[in-house]
Amino acid sequence: MSFLKRVGEGISIAVVSMLFPFKHPALFLYPLICGAIVLPTLRVVRDVVQGLDNVSNDILMFMMAVIVMVVVYIFILGLVRGSIARMEGGTIKFWRAMKLDGRILICLFFFVLISAFLRFFAPGIEYFYLNPMMSVMEFETLAWATFVVSVAWSICVFYFIPTIAYETKNFFDAVGRSIKHFLHSFVEVICAFITSVAMVSAVIGVGAFLAKMDHLSFSAKMFDVTSAPLVSLVAEGAGALFVLAIALILATGLAIIVPGLYFYVTHKLKNPFTSTIRKK
Repeated sequence: MSFLKRVGEGISIAVVSMLFPFKHPALFLYPLICGAIVLPTLRVVRDVVQGLDNVSNDILMFMMAVIVMVVVYIFILGLVRGSIARMEGGTIKFWRAMKLDGRILICLFFFVLISAFLRFFAPGIEYFYLNPMMSVMEFETLAWATFVVSVAWSICVFYFIPTIAYETKNFFDAVGRSIKHFLHSFVEVICAFITSVAMVSAVIGVGAFLAKMDHLSFSAKMFDVTSAPLVSLVAEGAGALFVLAIALILATGLAIIVPGLYFYVTHKLKNPFTSTIRKK
């Protein structure tokens, strides 16, 4: 396949992945239920952490991140199964897509543990070594090394979730296969990533523009309309629901890009949205 063809496939997969949930609305259930569990949990844990004085906040934040990330990736695993089943022309029940066993949980735990460490503790290493005895070059070298390790880990586990769902339940084998799949589709992955960032940025940009239309007196007019207490409450509630709906759409679409690319690379570079592959 030519380079330009691969670029086009990556862009196509990213764009159609964002629209795919509208064709299969059941896919919105996974991030919706996940958010309903995780967001209240975060608030409760935050209140508990604020009430503890004899435990390091960094350790508590790390533990909280691990627990929350495990829950999130369990739902991502279900979304991967649900979306790939529909890409193959079939369907799968919600609870069957969410089915887990001990080996998958162990894989997810180690995956999350390493990811959380790189996210929370690795940046702190730079500040720990930031002292008058360290030269600027040494500090920049350390910061660059930390960045390279984080990017390398992201590449290694890009296909980790679909791999443990369909290929293996061995952690190291899953990492190895994820790397193999990435090397076979890195052009498509990069193009899909750039496209998804551009689309999300465009949506956020439009929202920011509408929120800052002060020079058109938009805000003043809306304030006059919603000045009544009941109307104001309804308007605020509708605005919050609208923002949550947009966030749900974007989160679901972004999550489907990975299974879309996984389908592509494991089906002899066949685009799941344009090919005629169906379940046998």
